[in-house]
Amino acid sequence: MEYVLHESPEHPEQFVFYESWKDEIALQEHLASPHYQEYRQAVEALLDTREVHRLKKLTV
Repeated sequence: MEYVLHESPEHPEQFVFYESWKDEIALQEHLASPHYQEYRQAVEALLDTREVHRLKKLTV
């Protein structure tokens, strides 16, 4: 797993949090974990919007 936080230079109030997971099973286990559920509840009121984009890494 890898977490990378990005901030927009033009809009410092906008952030992108990039996560990379070993596989779908690892991601689903994380999403079901108690610490993740607690995090989601704790930050919900702090977010204007939340968008999730699932991407596939390409190798060349």
